[in-house]
Amino acid sequence: MQNGQLDLVNGGWLPPDEALTQYDALLDSFQVGQQFLWKEFEYQPRVSWQLDVNGVSQGYARLAKDVGFDMLIFSSVSKSEKEAMREKQSHTQVWRTASKNFGQRKDVLAVTLDQGRNSLNSYCWPKGFWADENYLIDSPIALNKTQSEYKFDDLVKSLYADITERFEQDTTSHLFQPFGCDMAFVDAKVNYKIMDRLMEVWKELGFDKDVEIKYSTPTIFYQSVAQQNEQFAAAKNATKNETSGESKDGWKLRRDDTFPYQPTKSTYLSGYYSARPHLKQKVREFSQSVHSSLRLLSQQVLKKDADASQTAEVLQF
Repeated sequence: MQNGQLDLVNGGWLPPDEALTQYDALLDSFQVGQQFLWKEFEYQPRVSWQLDVNGVSQGYARLAKDVGFDMLIFSSVSKSEKEAMREKQSHTQVWRTASKNFGQRKDVLAVTLDQGRNSLNSYCWPKGFWADENYLIDSPIALNKTQSEYKFDDLVKSLYADITERFEQDTTSHLFQPFGCDMAFVDAKVNYKIMDRLMEVWKELGFDKDVEIKYSTPTIFYQSVAQQNEQFAAAKNATKNETSGESKDGWKLRRDDTFPYQPTKSTYLSGYYSARPHLKQKVREFSQSVHSSLRLLSQQVLKKDADASQTAEVLQF
């Protein structure tokens, strides 16, 4: 974990579902999860990984900086907004919320994953590479040129064309290409063989002279974007063009959330946010119990007549 081979994102006790929780439940989740990570590994996640939520709230973006995040990565943005992002080269944004109270202090980098109009999914494998035990869309993929069904060179050429187009639709010099999906990597060796072969053929075809591909993680991706693109640092001090919705470095400013989420022209997932009333009630009741317990605990610790052993006992509990 210290050398970056294992990268943990979010760090909450569980992934936050922004449709069902309120801010105190989100904070409780991150407090429990991140305290555990720091105690066990002295590790602080820097990236929020919100791939499969049905919209991202500005309230969550507002809290992101407070729990230690420098970047939000998500994909659930309405189709029409993604079209606008491609046109305006704005997949990478500075999300500025509650600026009336905090100015630019809560700024966080926001990246929307988008693999193009013809992709099967924004946060899974690129098209043509779906060959996991739970996803047999493109399986089997022939990796040996002596095989009669070998078409891997064509797959790599198609991926290069898609990536080139995506670079034209953004302002950064780094793209994050997911390779996997929900409940994938059942047999990780299959995926790593395909990725290793992809890198080999990429170099054989000479694409590495234009675009370098390599194994990476969300945290490394953030560090690379922040290092090469000094716009993020400049955006924090930007005062010019505030009213136009654009920072002086050219990165778009985001102030709203991504609701309602519209995955297709005729589909909105808005009713989802008024559903599950019983679960929402349980979340509220649990939060009340937790906060009441914490207040009682604090009172015991702060007792003037409590000795060290009594305080230690309460803290241990």
